[in-house]
Amino acid sequence: DNIEVSLDILDKRYISMSKVLEKPIFFDSIEIRQVVSDISNSRDAILKVANIIGDIEEIKETSEWQ
Repeated sequence: DNIEVSLDILDKRYISMSKVLEKPIFFDSIEIRQVVSDISNSRDAILKVANIIGDIEEIKETSEWQ
């Protein structure tokens, strides 16, 4: 159950970050561009972690059924 809750949280954060990244940037500061890059990289990391956790959970469930 904790894994399911964690995956739901990661999914919500991924969606939230994706919405932010869709908006155009009107300020050309290097700092702003770096923050946007950090958000993008964090979003990608969240997806990777969620996929890994999901795969582990799937393997666990499959082994329990056998």
